Amino acid sequence: RGVALHHSATHLLDAGLRQILGTNVHQMGSFVGHDRLRFDYSYDRPLGNEHRQELMRLINEKVRANYEVITEVMALEAARAKGALALFDEKYEDEVRVVSMGDFSCELCGGTHVRRTGDIGGIVIVSEESIASGVRRIEARCGGAAIEYLQGIQRLIEQTCRAMSTDSFSIAERAAQLIENLKQLEKDRQQLKEQVLGFRSEALLSECREVSGVKLLAARLENCTAAELKT
Repeated sequence: RGVALHHSATHLLDAGLRQILGTNVHQMGSFVGHDRLRFDYSYDRPLGNEHRQELMRLINEKVRANYEVITEVMALEAARAKGALALFDEKYEDEVRVVSMGDFSCELCGGTHVRRTGDIGGIVIVSEESIASGVRRIEARCGGAAIEYLQGIQRLIEQTCRAMSTDSFSIAERAAQLIENLKQLEKDRQQLKEQVLGFRSEALLSECREVSGVKLLAARLENCTAAELKT
């Protein structure tokens, strides 16, 4: 059952990517497990947060639409005439199996699927990354696996909120405030260090000696960068 719902989700994901990014997007590979899915597709740049959110909204809308998942066996030419998607590097027999989900997805596929899209429960995109030139990978969770993932994220947020003495609605603002404070502290620390370096420079000058008509200063300084030594 877990494999079936994650497999059906890859069909929705494929159709969603093509609708949002364009029909030049093609499936380059996939993995379907009982607790996760991986989908590789052709695209030359990151999905971006806006497209990622739009994709999740779209495919979960199709989950809630609860389309019947219809499987039909037909001639390959009839399947192509119907508009069924096929893997471009795959060789097919004269007779093929077509899996349709409403008017949203239609693909050649011999795998196991849910009976209705609502059985998927929900789809959460976990990550999106580049795996090769012009090829990107999406990982996602569905159903119970999606709930477990979101619960894990919620626990992390709660722990972070306790550490920051804030709540989940204010965590972004609090994080920005802490980062700004750290930047100011670093600026103050650098200014203080420059003052200390100035005092040390004056003290070092008193150790300057003249050797054969040349003024020479030899000293060993700990914990100084090259830039600080120049100062």
